[in-house]
Amino acid sequence: MDSIFDKYTRLHKKDAQTLGTGLGLTIAKAVMEAQDGWIKAANHPDGGAVFTFCLPQWRSTPAVLSKEEAHAAFG
Repeated sequence: MDSIFDKYTRLHKKDAQTLGTGLGLTIAKAVMEAQDGWIKAANHPDGGAVFTFCLPQWRSTPAVLSKEEAHAAFG
Protein backbone atom coordinates (compact mmCIF):
# COMPACT_ATOMS: atom_id res chain seq x y z
CA MET A 1 0.00 0.00 0.00
CA ASP A 2 2.86 2.43 0.70
CA SER A 3 3.83 2.40 -2.97
CA ILE A 4 0.71 4.43 -3.84
CA PHE A 5 2.54 7.45 -2.43
CA ASP A 6 5.39 7.01 -4.96
CA LYS A 7 5.67 9.46 -7.87
CA TYR A 8 3.65 8.55 -10.96
CA THR A 9 1.94 5.56 -9.33
CA ARG A 10 -1.58 5.12 -10.65
CA LEU A 11 -4.25 2.51 -10.04
CA HIS A 12 -5.00 0.43 -13.10
CA LYS A 13 -8.67 -0.49 -13.19
CA LYS A 14 -10.19 -2.95 -15.65
CA ASP A 15 -13.52 -1.11 -15.84
CA ALA A 16 -12.23 2.45 -16.31
CA GLN A 17 -9.47 4.45 -17.91
CA THR A 18 -6.40 5.29 -15.89
CA LEU A 19 -6.42 9.06 -15.52
CA GLY A 20 -4.17 11.60 -13.86
CA THR A 21 -0.44 11.94 -13.47
CA GLY A 22 0.03 9.94 -10.29
CA LEU A 23 1.33 12.92 -8.32
CA GLY A 24 -1.60 13.75 -6.04
CA LEU A 25 -0.79 11.34 -3.20
CA THR A 26 2.92 12.10 -3.54
CA ILE A 27 2.17 15.78 -3.01
CA ALA A 28 -0.22 15.02 -0.14
CA LYS A 29 2.47 12.96 1.61
CA ALA A 30 5.10 15.69 1.10
CA VAL A 31 2.77 18.34 2.57
CA MET A 32 1.96 16.18 5.58
CA GLU A 33 5.63 15.37 6.24
CA ALA A 34 6.61 19.04 5.87
CA GLN A 35 4.22 19.72 8.76
CA ASP A 36 5.77 16.88 10.84
CA GLY A 37 2.70 14.76 10.14
CA TRP A 38 1.93 11.55 8.29
CA ILE A 39 -0.60 9.98 5.95
CA LYS A 40 -1.49 6.29 5.55
CA ALA A 41 -3.75 4.32 3.24
CA ALA A 42 -5.65 1.09 3.83
CA ASN A 43 -8.24 -0.97 2.03
CA HIS A 44 -11.82 -0.51 3.22
CA PRO A 45 -13.53 -3.85 3.97
CA ASP A 46 -16.52 -2.91 1.77
CA GLY A 47 -14.31 -1.72 -1.10
CA GLY A 48 -12.46 1.49 -1.76
CA ALA A 49 -9.78 3.05 0.39
CA VAL A 50 -9.41 4.72 3.76
CA PHE A 51 -6.87 7.52 4.17
CA THR A 52 -5.80 8.51 7.68
CA PHE A 53 -3.60 11.50 8.38
CA CYS A 54 -2.22 13.37 11.35
CA LEU A 55 -1.04 16.94 11.79
CA PRO A 56 0.55 16.92 15.24
CA GLN A 57 0.91 20.67 15.68
CA TRP A 58 -1.71 23.32 15.08
CA ARG A 59 -0.27 26.70 14.18
CA SER A 60 -2.62 29.63 14.24
CA THR A 61 -1.81 32.62 12.06
CA PRO A 62 -3.52 35.96 12.55
CA ALA A 63 -5.81 36.95 9.67
CA VAL A 64 -3.96 40.25 9.26
CA LEU A 65 -0.21 40.53 9.73
CA SER A 66 1.73 43.72 10.15
CA LYS A 67 4.55 44.34 7.67
CA GLU A 68 7.08 43.34 10.35
CA GLU A 69 5.19 40.15 11.24
CA ALA A 70 4.86 39.17 7.58
CA HIS A 71 8.57 39.74 7.02
CA ALA A 72 9.45 37.68 10.09
CA ALA A 73 7.11 34.84 9.08
CA PHE A 74 7.75 34.68 5.34
CA GLY A 75 11.06 36.44 4.80
